[in-house]
This record gives sequence, structure tokens and C-alpha cells, in this order.
Amino acid sequence: MVSWMMAASIALAYISAAQQVSDEQKTAATSQAAASQPASRPAGSRTTFRKPDQARVLEELLQQKEMPKPILPSRPRGEGPTRSVGEAGRRPGEPLLLEGTVLVERPGRYVTADGRPLFLFHADASSRRAERMEILTNQYLEIMENEVRAGVSEFVITAEVTSYRGQNYLLLRKVLRRVPNRNLSP
Repeated sequence: MVSWMMAASIALAYISAAQQVSDEQKTAATSQAAASQPASRPAGSRTTFRKPDQARVLEELLQQKEMPKPILPSRPRGEGPTRSVGEAGRRPGEPLLLEGTVLVERPGRYVTADGRPLFLFHADASSRRAERMEILTNQYLEIMENEVRAGVSEFVITAEVTSYRGQNYLLLRKVLRRVPNRNLSP
């Protein structure tokens, strides 16, 4: 009888252990099935949405108000930038042209003074006098010098004005030979 009771208790222990293992397998299977199927909404965010980190970084960048200030060119002391009589054909007290000013299709002559290349603009109705500016070296200056050696001295140029130590310079952007009008000129 004791052996029968012992066999029954072992059987009951075996059944309860098997039942416990099957319960654990069912729980794991349901959690695995839930994890494999996509959820329609993330848990815990049914009323509010969480902003991604990129949105926060963008907001911080937009809120930065301290921008670096550009360095502005300073004018020489006195009333403003002026030249003496001999410098580039300007009268005393006459202001310089601004840096970056573009002179478009202006006629004139190529000349040299003390070995420096200069462009002597033809007088127009507004200035009533010719003005001259030193030409910075670039490939267009080389083309002008070659044309001058061939006998051409009249040109129509497009150039950018630069400033340095109270004097304007020309950076050539386009050079055309000026064609004489012969009997068609006024």
C-alpha cells in the first residue's frame, strides 16, 4: 500500500509539472504572436505623440538668435574715400566707386603709365571728362596687350571694380575690340 501511495504521489507531481510547463509554453506563444504582429498604436501614446529628436534639434537651431556679424570694410579716416588729382583721373574729394560695382560695356583706351596698365574711359555726357583706372592682371589683360601690339587700342570692356588703399582697380570680365564706324560716326 505504501508503494501504491508513493506511485500516486509521483504521478501527481509529474502531472502538475507537465501542466506548469504547458502553461509557460502557452504564455510564451501568445507573447511571441503578439510581438510578431504590428501594433496599430504604440503602447502608452494614445493621446499625445512623441516628437523625434530631429524636430527638437531643428527647433533649437531656429531659436538661436546670435548670428555671426560680417566684417564690413572700413573707410579711411576723414570725410570718405578720396584721391589726389593724379590718381586715376578723379578730382580731389570725389568718392571712390564701391567694391563690386560692375561696369558694363564701357568704351575706352588701353594705356600704360610707369609700366602699369591703365584703362582710360571715354568721356560720357554725365561725367564730361575721361577717367582712368588701373587694370589688375588676368588673362583678359594679356589679350588686350596682344591686341595693342597688333595695333588696336580702342576697347569696350565689362569689368568689376575693386578697392584697395583708397584707389579703385578694374578686374576685367569681358574685352571687345571697338570697331570704328568710319563714315557712320556722328
